[in-house]
Amino acid sequence: MNKFEKLQAIINLADEAQQLVDDRDCESLPGILEDILQTTDLLLELIR
Repeated sequence: MNKFEKLQAIINLADEAQQLVDDRDCESLPGILEDILQTTDLLLELIR
C-alpha cells in the first residue's frame, strides 16, 4: 500500500464517520471510530 492509498483509506473512513454523524447513526459510529483509531499507524507512516 503506497502513501496515496493509505491516505485515501483514512479519508474514506473519515467520510464514512461524518456520514454516520450526519445520519445520527450512533449505533454504527463506534465501529467506524475504532477503524479510524486502527489506521492511526497509517498516518504516522505518512508523516515519516
